[in-house]
Amino acid sequence: CIFLLLFLFLFILPISSLLVHKYIYLPQTWDAPGYFTFAANYAVGNTGRYFQFAVSFPPVGRRKINLCSTNSPGNSPAQQCWNGMSNANDKNLNNGQFTGIALLSARDGKTQWTYLVK
Repeated sequence: CIFLLLFLFLFILPISSLLVHKYIYLPQTWDAPGYFTFAANYAVGNTGRYFQFAVSFPPVGRRKINLCSTNSPGNSPAQQCWNGMSNANDKNLNNGQFTGIALLSARDGKTQWTYLVK
């Protein structure tokens, strides 16, 4: 749980000053040993636009990343985005005048998820 909060504050929350954290969805498996996963629903300021970020890091299996743009508050859009994860491919979405990008990469032998909204 501490790792999740540290990850959110160091990597997710600073991604853009436009983003306002709204909701986080933690699936039932989030506390399994060696398993890291979550989805979050972020509002882009007060524009009525939202982006959902999802990530999965299982101890066995495939790492995944997802980016969605359902313009709705609450946990449901984040949960749907998490359920829709299928691969580690980079994602790129437009939502009105905003563009969201999600990348899964390796740096210094460590997995890194990067989200950008501009």
